[in-house]
Amino acid sequence: AAFAYGAFYSLIGWRGLFMLGLAPAVLLIPYIETCVSESPGWAIARTGAQGVMEILSKHWRLAIYGVILMTGFTFFSHGTQDFYPVFLQKQHGLDKNTVTTLASIGSVAAIIGGVVFGVIGQKIGRRRAIITSALLSLPMVGLWMFSSTVLMLGIGVFLMQFFVQGADGMSDTAEKFDRFGRRVAFGDFNGDSWWSCCDLNFGSCKHFLNG
Repeated sequence: AAFAYGAFYSLIGWRGLFMLGLAPAVLLIPYIETCVSESPGWAIARTGAQGVMEILSKHWRLAIYGVILMTGFTFFSHGTQDFYPVFLQKQHGLDKNTVTTLASIGSVAAIIGGVVFGVIGQKIGRRRAIITSALLSLPMVGLWMFSSTVLMLGIGVFLMQFFVQGADGMSDTAEKFDRFGRRVAFGDFNGDSWWSCCDLNFGSCKHFLNG
């Protein structure tokens, strides 16, 4: 997305970028429909499939925990990603090319962080890895937000996204459910957490963008 913004925004605007983002899906849908088979787990689950309400009534405590946890992860992840380019433009007065470069650095760091902490999580456990990664992101806030040079901002965004996605990539909420509940967990928790985050952030985001 960052590369596309830098390359095409001045030519096609945000509406064009939105339509460009649909292209991968349009290309993949026929391939998935014709060439990709359903997973063995899905086929097994269908033999004793339960309704959504039945699953949630059985696992309601875990459902509440999952929504709260994923809401926190959504704040953590999207709160440090989505409006950062606007922050760089509005608060630091950076040009489009510089913002694109910094956003791209953050995207690369997120991938690396997810892989590295995924490996670490296999050795020390996911909860410890998530806590460690989240705590290590806190000292990066000053570097990530208040640095006075582009170089230091670049270092800050790299380290911030490295640790943020290192934590975010290891959520095991769906795995706590049985095979029948995981299909609900994947869709419902992510959706509910996303809308919770959007609802709570709407006023502040609107004020920030208008400011």
